[in-house]
Amino acid sequence: MLPGTASPGAPPTTAGAPSASPAPAGQLTGLCRAWRAKKPEQREKALRTPAFGKLVTAAGGPARVEAYCQSLVPGAAPTESVSPSESARAKPSPPAKTPPSPPPPGLRTRG
Repeated sequence: MLPGTASPGAPPTTAGAPSASPAPAGQLTGLCRAWRAKKPEQREKALRTPAFGKLVTAAGGPARVEAYCQSLVPGAAPTESVSPSESARAKPSPPAKTPPSPPPPGLRTRG
């Protein structure tokens, strides 16, 4: 066989493993939003998880994720984002229990 030619049983060179394929832009946008929603002290740890692997790869490494996400999803800086827990605190909570209603008139309890 000549050098540079594929053997008949070899897989096509255009097929790759799913993890080697680039993530779609929509997925990367979602990953950036999810990463930004995390507390600053949780972000570095999150980038070491498989869930954020494609984002780290697309950004060119963990140190470049913040700048990459800023260019992909312009807007509020990561520290300015509002987490669901902060927005929930802005609304007053209903009371845990309502006080018991007094007995109807004419009905007396003996004690």
